[in-house]
Amino acid sequence: MFFQGSLGARFSDMDSDQYWASYAFALGERIRALRTMQGLSQAYLAERAGISRSLLSNLERNSYNRNRAADPTLSTICRIAAALDVSPLQLLSAGEEQEAQHDQSQESVEVGVESVPQ
Repeated sequence: MFFQGSLGARFSDMDSDQYWASYAFALGERIRALRTMQGLSQAYLAERAGISRSLLSNLERNSYNRNRAADPTLSTICRIAAALDVSPLQLLSAGEEQEAQHDQSQESVEVGVESVPQ
């Protein structure tokens, strides 16, 4: 089974966990960056969002349990976004940026290999 990624890439079920882990890492980094830019503590942001501080901490660290990446619900993402006064898309767009950067670096590597004189 396949699913379509946000930038048109296809990922098999075997790759989906790895893809999500990378995306979740970017989400956590974005939440932490916005929280610290606004001078908010985890406890304050969690209270404002109506979630536990430990859940917020797990999301920022991309840690759900020892075996897989954090996996927040859409309502949790919306609550955090509202508490940060940003749109949910702003939290989620970090993953697309990371994916685009990865695609560009792959193209650079491929171009670099092709342009090496023989």
